[in-house]
Amino acid sequence: MKKQPVLVVGVRVGVIGLIALRRGPLRRLPVGYAVADVDLDGRLDLYVVGIGERTSGQKWIGRNDTNRNQLWHNDGQLRFTDITASSGTAGRGTSTLAAVFFDADNKNLIFAVEDGDGFALTPIYSEGDAGRFAVLELDDAGLAHVTFFQSSSAVSDTGPAPGDIVYGAQAADGSWSFEVVGQVNAQVLGFEDARRTVALQLVDRNPVVAFIDTETLSFAERGSNGWGTTLVAQADGDPFQVVGLAVDGAGEPHITYSTVTANGPLDGKIWYARRG
Repeated sequence: MKKQPVLVVGVRVGVIGLIALRRGPLRRLPVGYAVADVDLDGRLDLYVVGIGERTSGQKWIGRNDTNRNQLWHNDGQLRFTDITASSGTAGRGTSTLAAVFFDADNKNLIFAVEDGDGFALTPIYSEGDAGRFAVLELDDAGLAHVTFFQSSSAVSDTGPAPGDIVYGAQAADGSWSFEVVGQVNAQVLGFEDARRTVALQLVDRNPVVAFIDTETLSFAERGSNGWGTTLVAQADGDPFQVVGLAVDGAGEPHITYSTVTANGPLDGKIWYARRG
């Protein structure tokens, strides 16, 4: 099977639920747990919370006689290792009823490749609020190229926020390098599934990028002196929403984009732009 790369953002989250104690004075009280791949090795790890004082000698999981929370690393073959101490996740020893995994700082951009038994996950970028509106293209050698928005201010689900458009390229040895393509000043961070603010195409393995925020539409291409950016259009009261990019046989860019004229439901216009 041919390997197909994709991009995902954040931690691989598993199941959140409750375990009922079967013995002891707290046997009727449910206990929280959560599972997630905390180290991105492709196996789900287990976090179980402590539930307060127990009868002397009553063990929780493994050799734990205390009431601390526990993080167990999945070693495979149904074997787990207690990594609570090394990961600093024991808590304060007070009663805890629930647990949940999530990517609190939203910093990891993950590159994933299907390997036949699932996906191999590799963090490739973790600077700031990375990975929003990520776009992936493959060149004729099968190497990956990505672009995405990185916010340079406090994250807001409503925005707008300033930030950088970042481009990354995979080398033949699997390593990655990244460059800032350009800046935007008014990027709305919410509704990411309904918005495409970055577009990427390759011309003989050379990247060209179109990107928008609510106020501007820009086109960028990389030359011998780095990235050059051209302002294509400026919003006239109607914010930009989606951008698309294609390149013809002569290497010339063709851009489509939309503007929003009314909310709830969204009304708008579709535009086309070309150079010359």
